[in-house]
Amino acid sequence: PPPRGPPGRGPPPRGPPPGGPGSEQQQQQLAQYPPPGRGPPGRGPPGRPPPQAPSAPPPPEEAPPESEEDEMLAPPPGAPPPPAGAPPLSLINKGNDGGMMIKHQNSLAGIKSGRLCVKCIQGHNIRKKGQAVGRTKVDAFVAIQLGKQKKAPKAKTSTQKKANEQPNFHNEMLKFDVLDVFAFANDNGSVSCHVELIDEAGKANTVIGTCEIDALPMMKRPNKPYREKFVLLGADGTDAYGSTLELELTYMEARVGVALLTLYEGRNLKNREVLGKQDPYVTFSVGEKYKKQSQVITDGGVNPYFKEERFNLWIDRKNWVHDLSVHCWDEDEGTDDLIGSTKMSLLEMMAVTKPDEVKEGLVEIFNDAGTKSHGHLLIRPQFLPAGILKVKVLEGKGLRPVDGGRQDPYIVLSIDGQAAAIKKKTKVVTDGGSDLVWDETLELDIVDQYDLNIECYDHDLLAEDSLIGKCTVSLLPVFKKGEIDTWITLRINQDGSSTSSGDIHLIFTFDAPYGIKYPQNQPGIDSFDEQLRLQYLREQPKKDDSNQGQGENALTLEGDPIEGPRDTTFADEEIEAAFRFVDLDKNGYIGANELRHCLICMGEMITDEEVDMMITMVDGDGDGQVSYTEFYSLVTDPDPGRPDFGKSVVSSQHKDMKRNAEDAARRAKEAESKEEKRKMLSAFVEENSIGGAELAYAVDKALEIPLAERQEGIDFKTFCQLNQVDPTGEYLAMFNLFDLDETGMIDFKTITLGMLNFVDLPKEDRCDFVFRIFDEDASGLLSMDELLAVLAANHMQSRDAVKRKAETIMKTVDKDGNGELSMDEFRTVGQKFPNILFPAFNKNSDDAPPQS
Repeated sequence: PPPRGPPGRGPPPRGPPPGGPGSEQQQQQLAQYPPPGRGPPGRGPPGRPPPQAPSAPPPPEEAPPESEEDEMLAPPPGAPPPPAGAPPLSLINKGNDGGMMIKHQNSLAGIKSGRLCVKCIQGHNIRKKGQAVGRTKVDAFVAIQLGKQKKAPKAKTSTQKKANEQPNFHNEMLKFDVLDVFAFANDNGSVSCHVELIDEAGKANTVIGTCEIDALPMMKRPNKPYREKFVLLGADGTDAYGSTLELELTYMEARVGVALLTLYEGRNLKNREVLGKQDPYVTFSVGEKYKKQSQVITDGGVNPYFKEERFNLWIDRKNWVHDLSVHCWDEDEGTDDLIGSTKMSLLEMMAVTKPDEVKEGLVEIFNDAGTKSHGHLLIRPQFLPAGILKVKVLEGKGLRPVDGGRQDPYIVLSIDGQAAAIKKKTKVVTDGGSDLVWDETLELDIVDQYDLNIECYDHDLLAEDSLIGKCTVSLLPVFKKGEIDTWITLRINQDGSSTSSGDIHLIFTFDAPYGIKYPQNQPGIDSFDEQLRLQYLREQPKKDDSNQGQGENALTLEGDPIEGPRDTTFADEEIEAAFRFVDLDKNGYIGANELRHCLICMGEMITDEEVDMMITMVDGDGDGQVSYTEFYSLVTDPDPGRPDFGKSVVSSQHKDMKRNAEDAARRAKEAESKEEKRKMLSAFVEENSIGGAELAYAVDKALEIPLAERQEGIDFKTFCQLNQVDPTGEYLAMFNLFDLDETGMIDFKTITLGMLNFVDLPKEDRCDFVFRIFDEDASGLLSMDELLAVLAANHMQSRDAVKRKAETIMKTVDKDGNGELSMDEFRTVGQKFPNILFPAFNKNSDDAPPQS
């Protein structure tokens, strides 16, 4: 059960309410292939109109006027899909029969609002039709359109007059704000960025060349610049002159949070006073209405000291599109004089993952025209990202009656911070009475807030809503523990004393960016990051395994002694009992299937990817299983969440390997590539509805290719033909992940097995499928080399990385010792080592261990 503790206590002693709670070549190719609450019903008195929810209280003055906290511009992470019949309009395609289809919605899920920045660098080998080599003379500019929808945003660079075949655009930046990515999506799920290089010739401009870029891969990898020379195609669709345009694209992801600005001093400011010293002050603004002002420094002159004054500005899901405007003024009796101004990018501040490490720096301010420096301001700009507090309001019991009839209760949650106050409210439960069910989840953005105000009202159509009760709870336990399920007592002041006015059942959950403690910017308050939440889970009361088997061999720690301080919360006997409980087949190792089985039995709905991640975090030697030594190290390590955890449990040989920096870098790169392959293959299989029949068809067609040609590999066009898909930029990017030598050719077997990881097939059929693909000589046997190829393909790693796994399998299963595996022996591998042979089963396959 969820942990119980403050805020709140156990449930009140009342009965339950009714109803209960409820490399370059590849990227040139990319330019050529553009990618594709529930409340019980009630009846009011006769003639009474349906009740309406009370209007939300107005935001305080400190809140930015443009903020609408209740409005979500895109589905939040983890939100359920929209109901059938109400798809995003931008993804609806009306066919000839008037029907509607939603396409490729999954490829856009999780992409947040942000800004696509296109840096225009330089053209190369630019020629107009009919111009000789070296005779180019154009007035060139770049024009870009994002998306193909009506009123798609467009932007263009300044014109470079009399440019030659290498027009330089001086890194001019074109920007496109994306509030809702669905509004920019094409029917195939791509986000088109149409680029034209144009020769300006009065009213009759001439398009020199064009290219189509899919911006979706950039959006999936925010804050990472992508620079390439994109091939420009002429009007006839060919690349006649080898012209390219060099661009750099970056998608800057927007976040909700607080812009915290510390103002130190001014340096060598422009003096706007003829006599005496000027009286400077500074304003910070986001948009036209949201502004903060510093104190005026009387006689501060040209080098004023602002006493490290701090400003908190709330950045929401809309106002991030504005830059932060900084103005320095000289206060005067009449009109204040502008000393200088500048703009700062909020998105650049958001891209910093460790705000506490940001240092103060000099910000240059300019005259009105932005052409002349008017001094500097010393400012420390930080962005404090918000975490998400979810409060599930389940039910109420014994609420104080304030209406003569059946009351209509609703809950208001509010939090006050240094930058903004936020309020959220539940629906009104008509005729809910004193015992009722809301079963509604409210979300609040948390930065520096740590107290939650809870109020319960009875809605009244004809009069002011009546307060049933209220209370304030501390959110610090939620920040520390991550989840709390509890009952809260509401109270009301009557006749000078506080009395109970009922109880409400709430579940608090908190999720936040990695490595940041909450509440932020509260030096006098305890704060907690995710490490403390994980530590709390480890410290929960443990249950003894009273059914531990007798007469089993003792588990021992292998390799070098475990060094460093150890956590002694659990005795060695308790650790061994817990290991034996999870080790279902009693082979001394915990595999993915065993871990998944135990977690499901405990009520945890966990995905295969999460199980694999858990195994990887603890599996120090990389054999795909967790040994007792590795498990012991996890339990006794004081901080297993640190980045270098797991290095102490490997053998001396592995320690020596890990001391080699080049080897560590290679492993890190391989892990990154594996994760990228996993994501793209999973999306490819899901988007194209690929199953066992589709893979079998592709294999049959591939085996029709002559063996000599097949062993050289297949190109991208052949890959698309075999899988019956259109060539898109996103699929090309996935193809290139398997083209390690950048020849434009890949091994068909490898990518097919990669896809097989995400297709539901019975285990025996899966083994037969793999055996058929790799037994190309039809000998009925798989050699050690072929087994290595199978494991490398399934794990999406190099052969070196899976060598130990292959040796373990061959040593265990190859009973006749001939160094080869027959079909029956290979099926045995699937039974004994399922998580090694097939590391990414889908949930619905039959690889789960039998239920106990």
